[in-house]
Amino acid sequence: MAANAAQSLDSRTVSVFPRHAKPAQNNLPAGNDEIAVYLAKMTFELSAIARKANYDLLAYFLEMARIEANGQVAKARGDIV
Repeated sequence: MAANAAQSLDSRTVSVFPRHAKPAQNNLPAGNDEIAVYLAKMTFELSAIARKANYDLLAYFLEMARIEANGQVAKARGDIV
């Protein structure tokens, strides 16, 4: 089944993220604290998806990214120094 999934990937699939690539600029949060909140939300959702698919290590790393983003939010709000 994994071989079939790999074969179904098309040319739009990015296996290595190019260094020059930039995220789409539409609807991105403006300030750093807004970006941290957005990243916390997105990594939470991605972690839940990864756990559901039994990608435990990926879910773990996404959860670590969420915790870091939440730390940045707390620092921006002055909750921690």
